[in-house]
Amino acid sequence: MSQVSLTYNPVEDRMLLIVSNNINHPQWWLTRHMCKKLLEMLNAELTLQYELDKIQSLYKENKTNQEASFADKHQQALHDAAGRTEIQKKSTPAKPDALLTTRISLDKKPDNLVALYIYSRENHGICLDLDNNGLHIFLDMMLKVAIKGEWGLKQVRSIENKLIE
Repeated sequence: MSQVSLTYNPVEDRMLLIVSNNINHPQWWLTRHMCKKLLEMLNAELTLQYELDKIQSLYKENKTNQEASFADKHQQALHDAAGRTEIQKKSTPAKPDALLTTRISLDKKPDNLVALYIYSRENHGICLDLDNNGLHIFLDMMLKVAIKGEWGLKQVRSIENKLIE
């Protein structure tokens, strides 16, 4: 994988996920329901990683809690990736063969990677291997696109508030 793009399509009222590599550019439609589910999963995974890191840090260094907040870690991950990400002003046009996402899952992998699996009803699938920073970036992309779509998902606002505390 070399590039991930996520845009809002107002005609379809869905997010369009495009995963580009050197060979092809599969496109996946994400409905509000799938976005809500994915936002919850990403937020839960990042919160879990943050809490585990905090516990490990306290255990290793045997000191009081002086760790950066979850919001600080999120902002630092976005800052670190600033040169590798960009915000597009226009929606990317969808191909006629864009697949409708029907199932999403997250799995832990070695080396602190998380695999994001996306499947269609045609049983096509794709796996995105994301490190902690990648999870933060993907979550941020989803939040921005959901806000652009004016979906009013409660999860969007609560996650967004948590990340800017």
